[in-house]
Amino acid sequence: MSDTHVRKTTDHTSNRLFENALKAAKTLTGGDLDAILLAGDLIEGYDEPEAEVSRVKELLEANLDSAKTEFVVATGNHDYYFLPGINRTTSWADFLGDDFLYQNPAEETRMMR
Repeated sequence: MSDTHVRKTTDHTSNRLFENALKAAKTLTGGDLDAILLAGDLIEGYDEPEAEVSRVKELLEANLDSAKTEFVVATGNHDYYFLPGINRTTSWADFLGDDFLYQNPAEETRMMR
């Protein structure tokens, strides 16, 4: 999935769509979901991004089993403005925890050099 643009408010349309997509993926796999790849713009990133990331964490914990499902994130332009990980000091795991698998493209870039 891509461009979820999760917001800080509980009842925002973007949040409901993200949660529905997580539930649909679980349903389609009979609850046996190995991984979800989010290809950028996990959060809106402009208005209180810390609150948006907290909302993402709540949605993930409520809808995925971290023991069964990896959550892989590629940083998009909306995430870029929030994540200091672009300067190679922080990653999604620093904000969302490491119960799931989080990917920081800056880490990969550094490894490739």
